[in-house]
Amino acid sequence: MKKTFIEMKLFQVKPDKLEQFEAKIEEMTANQFKCEGCISLKYFKRFYKDLQKMLISPFDINLGYSV
Repeated sequence: MKKTFIEMKLFQVKPDKLEQFEAKIEEMTANQFKCEGCISLKYFKRFYKDLQKMLISPFDINLGYSV
């Protein structure tokens, strides 16, 4: 099968969990690249903001930084 998909994921990470998140991303990337059909993976970590504050208009659409 030819490589046929690209996956993009958005994660909101608490500041005190950042190191754990980045270690987990490396593990996830290695495993997901093994999937048949994978062309590319993009992960984004956004700034942590309480969910209730995110639901107040105007909505926060800042994606943060690419991992």
